[in-house]
Amino acid sequence: MKVLYVDDSKSDLVFFGIAAERAEGVGIWLQTSMDGKEAIEVLEGIGQYSDRSMYPIPEVVVLDWKMPVLSGEDFLLWHRSSEFYRLPVVMLSDSIDPEERRRASELGASAFLQKPFSLQDWEDVVTRIFGMGVRHRQLAQA
Repeated sequence: MKVLYVDDSKSDLVFFGIAAERAEGVGIWLQTSMDGKEAIEVLEGIGQYSDRSMYPIPEVVVLDWKMPVLSGEDFLLWHRSSEFYRLPVVMLSDSIDPEERRRASELGASAFLQKPFSLQDWEDVVTRIFGMGVRHRQLAQA
């Protein structure tokens, strides 16, 4: 499963990567990005991301809500009018603000999950995201 995780927190990117390696029954090819603008470049294959053998189109995008340059909200606005609008986007945020959850859903996020605190919780989140990707893949093939 090809996953693009977009987050301005280096530690969260590392925890996600460790959890993806440790989670049982989960096979993830993880790409990371530090902001929404770079994520768009990855998806569109712009510049250094044009080599699809190194930067394949992900099957799931995992996205932080609050980021510099281009926020999760701004990415979702772009996403819903892009050629990638069918690609599932999972919001992963520290926030418990119900308005952010509502807004993410309104803009087309497939899910809005709370960022975990422990490595075991990260593994659980990675497993859930992997499951969402598998279900999306199956629906796309049906």
